[in-house]
Amino acid sequence: MPETRSTFEPSQLLDGCEPSLADEYNKMMDITEQTKDRYGTLWRDSNALMANLVRTKAELDRVTALRQQELAEHRGAIEPYRRVIRAKDRQLQKFRRKKQKLRHRIRHLETDLRVANEELEKVAFLICEICYAKIKDTYTTCGHTYCQGCLSTYRQFLACDMTILATQCHFGPCPKCRTLLKPDDIRKLYLSTSQDVVVVDSDSDSPSEDDNNDHSDKDSEDSEYDDN
Repeated sequence: MPETRSTFEPSQLLDGCEPSLADEYNKMMDITEQTKDRYGTLWRDSNALMANLVRTKAELDRVTALRQQELAEHRGAIEPYRRVIRAKDRQLQKFRRKKQKLRHRIRHLETDLRVANEELEKVAFLICEICYAKIKDTYTTCGHTYCQGCLSTYRQFLACDMTILATQCHFGPCPKCRTLLKPDDIRKLYLSTSQDVVVVDSDSDSPSEDDNNDHSDKDSEDSEYDDN
């Protein structure tokens, strides 16, 4: 059976109606057509905007993925440096702990040094005025004290200069005040921590090893006496 199409037109209902009603209907139809055209334009614009948003989102996703990839590459590139920095930081912490220990050690050493200096000051008057290392055991009439070893070395040095030792009757000038000394101006002495001084007149022309041995024997006897 063939399809039949309706030939009905709404305007046919207005046939025979009043002209004012037909005019009102025509106005409504015009407004409807205008609204349809307006919404059609909005629909096309919205479709274009949606397509633009889709393209923008795709571009944004592409850029985001690219940036994430670059960020991952940068993180991978800086990871070795991070490991180095962490290792250096651990090493720095280790050095700081070691530095703190050294500070404590230095404070203890300073305390020990101060105590040692105080003890050294108690016996400073016993130290030779030339080498500042050995105990002085020789006294000059000009008021200075030295150890036997320094005076022997000084005597050998003067023996090389004949202008100083014009005759053998002179020992030479005092190492400190340059007073000309004779052999009998040099005497043996014995000191103790109580600053007691015992001066022994020298019977020889100059200090000798025998005097040193006598001194050592004297010290040994004193030590044995103290022990008893």
